[in-house]
Amino acid sequence: MTYLNYTSDQFTGLGGLVIPGTIRDSVYVLEALLEQESGLNPTEIMSDSGSYSDLMFGLFWSLGYQFSPRLAELKDARFWLVDPVWASLK
Repeated sequence: MTYLNYTSDQFTGLGGLVIPGTIRDSVYVLEALLEQESGLNPTEIMSDSGSYSDLMFGLFWSLGYQFSPRLAELKDARFWLVDPVWASLK
């Protein structure tokens, strides 16, 4: 089991959640963002490398958030670049 504690850069607590250790933390972080009622509008989400997956980068990006996990094994990570042509579709 894991306890996720959400804190803003203004040191405001956004809530906490106990989750099973089997699913990526970032799924729950995204759920908490979409359901939070604090009045804050987060733009960048930081987490540890346990939350990282290519799918989560896409989900956060498509919802307008910048997902910034701290990657422990940077040499093994894949990096993707969205074609600049797609940027004009925003």
